[in-house]
Amino acid sequence: MQFFLNVFVVGYHVLARGIWAFLMFGLAATALAAAPRLVPRLIGDAGAGMQEQAMSGLAILTMLLPWLAFFCLAAVVTHGALRILGGQHVTPMECLTGGIARLILVLRVAVPATILVVFLVSLAMGSMMILSMFALPELSLLFPLLIAAAPLSAFLGWLLAIPVVAALWVIVPVAMTDKLAGFASIARSAALTKGRRTPISAIIATLSIGIFLLFGALIWLRFYADSAVVGVAMELAGWVLVSLLWIVAAVLPAVSYGALRMEKEGVGLDELAVGLE
Repeated sequence: MQFFLNVFVVGYHVLARGIWAFLMFGLAATALAAAPRLVPRLIGDAGAGMQEQAMSGLAILTMLLPWLAFFCLAAVVTHGALRILGGQHVTPMECLTGGIARLILVLRVAVPATILVVFLVSLAMGSMMILSMFALPELSLLFPLLIAAAPLSAFLGWLLAIPVVAALWVIVPVAMTDKLAGFASIARSAALTKGRRTPISAIIATLSIGIFLLFGALIWLRFYADSAVVGVAMELAGWVLVSLLWIVAAVLPAVSYGALRMEKEGVGLDELAVGLE
């Protein structure tokens, strides 16, 4: 419980010191992630033919750009968060240049980690559906309803995969400070988080449930919006909310990494940024 609370308290102070720089990059990352969904709206009905030809390309971009945008943001925010933890003052330009300089290392560990998590979530979703239909054969009649509830199934699958995600929790700061890539960063993250995966899992579960509830509320408000102005306001609020959530999802692993290094290796907070030089 102490680790859980410390990560959130220290994370709050890091966010308070770097929020404007982080938010600027967070909004830019959110805009990049949303770009494929905005193109059809900008083209409109006049570009319907072009939309059909480019549909497959847009579908791929819709999946890849949010992933790329998040890890670009994670690299930038992690650089700033580690410097703030070390008692240093950071500027937006320092966050940007430091994050971009180590972006390749981050992406090299992000690819196998993402594949592993997606596989586990998909496996959990499929297992839940198969087991439920075997346990209650009458549920097979409700298969279309189960497909319609895919977002909820994905969320439950994610919750089941959290123990593995906890082992991968600090892969980004590990890649940036230890300059390890791929499976070496995954192994290092697993070693650091060993013994602390229960509170880390609690942190991830708290974030996940909060995100699910907030987005559920936004979707509900947009559905019942009685004017275009309210709809636009909800969409803008959603962009800002996604930016803040992505920033928090980058800051908390950096804070956890600092706490784990102090606890297991006796490394002071002022030494954390040394690996970023």
